[in-house]
Amino acid sequence: MKKLNLTFLLMALILGLAPKSWAQCNVPTGLEAADITTNSAKLSWEAVQGAFKYAVKIQNGANTPTYEVSVNIGETRLEALGLAPDGVYQFRVKAWCRNGAGSAYSDWLEFRTPEDGVPMSCAAPTGLAASDITSFGAKLSWDAAPDALKYEIEVSDGARYFVNDFLGQTSYPASGLAPKTDYRFRVRSWCSNGTGSAFSDWTDFTTKPLGSFRTQPPSGNQIHAYPNPASQTLNLTFPAVTDGAQLQLKAYNAQGQLYRTTSFPVYKGQAQEVNVADWPDGMYFLTAEGKGLQDGFQQKVMISHQ
Repeated sequence: MKKLNLTFLLMALILGLAPKSWAQCNVPTGLEAADITTNSAKLSWEAVQGAFKYAVKIQNGANTPTYEVSVNIGETRLEALGLAPDGVYQFRVKAWCRNGAGSAYSDWLEFRTPEDGVPMSCAAPTGLAASDITSFGAKLSWDAAPDALKYEIEVSDGARYFVNDFLGQTSYPASGLAPKTDYRFRVRSWCSNGTGSAFSDWTDFTTKPLGSFRTQPPSGNQIHAYPNPASQTLNLTFPAVTDGAQLQLKAYNAQGQLYRTTSFPVYKGQAQEVNVADWPDGMYFLTAEGKGLQDGFQQKVMISHQ
């Protein structure tokens, strides 16, 4: 009888805990207010897995005529109508999932409508620059724009676009580019009022040629990579570095694709071993950056396991 009671107790505990673990419904994220006019705004959010409807609440903020909307919809977007010019509003969203559970409400997202007859603006980024240019990449940066929440960047070789991405920071590490090739990039801002700026002017840059990579051990106070070709271990020595500095080593394959990234502390004249036993046979282009490493480091090596 005791054993039977224990069995029922365990089953009750399992059944009692099951709804908590099964009936999960995530809080909606990615709330945005866009295409804001004096009397309307398009509200959107990211879909929640398993959700079949959403509860949306919209209300006015300070110094704004009373406005309250509560609605259940099956889509991830809603147009708010009947807003007042120069008003402050906020909205939040809750998900209802097919397992019968409902999420908590998201945080409020606030937005403002423009004054009547005064268009809302969002300034385009300025100060675009390309730095740390290698044969396969570059660091692209720009100055922060007032009230910008995110930035849209485009990178092109003039014939096609390599990048069209949204970022929350004012720099972008472009990689996978072709050696000795002309590129250009431009950026635009997306601001908290839901509007986007015009794109900035294009800024040009050119990747370095493969000829800047070395295959023979350098002479003088430079970096030494050996053996070359290598099969199991590649040794790197760094005569002109700050002892203990953290160095980042990147290896690109012959197609210009980033294959491996690793970081390690370096010491003047001391060899650093890099395990290449699992690297496929072929040519690789190494770049390295670190404190005290003058002009960075670029070298071509061969990996062969034959």
